Amino acid sequence: MAEELSPRRKAARIFRLLSWLQIILCILILVAILIPTISEGRNPVGPLAIGMVFLIIPWLYRKLAAGIDAKREWARTVGIIVGVLMLAGVPIGTLIGGYLLYLLIGGWDA
Repeated sequence: MAEELSPRRKAARIFRLLSWLQIILCILILVAILIPTISEGRNPVGPLAIGMVFLIIPWLYRKLAAGIDAKREWARTVGIIVGVLMLAGVPIGTLIGGYLLYLLIGGWDA
C-alpha cells in the first residue's frame, strides 16, 4: 500500500498542481488573444510579452513547492501568505487557501 504523504509534501504538490493549471490557463488565454491579433495583421509582440510575464507566477509556485519539499522556513512563510491571499478567491480559492493554511501551519513538523 502507498505511504501516507506528510502535510508538507501535500502542500508542495498543491503548489505544483496550481503551477501547471496556471501554465495551461495562460497558454489558452494567450492563444485566444493571439489568433485575432495575427488574423487582423497586428503586431503580436505585446500579447506575447504579457503572456511571458504571466508565466512568472507558475515558475514562482514551482520554486515555492521545491522550498516546501526541502523544509525551508521561508517557503513555509511565503506559502502561508499565498494561502491567506487565496482565501479571497471565493469559493475555490477559499477551499484551497484554507487547506494550504491547515497543512502549512498545523502539519509542518509532521
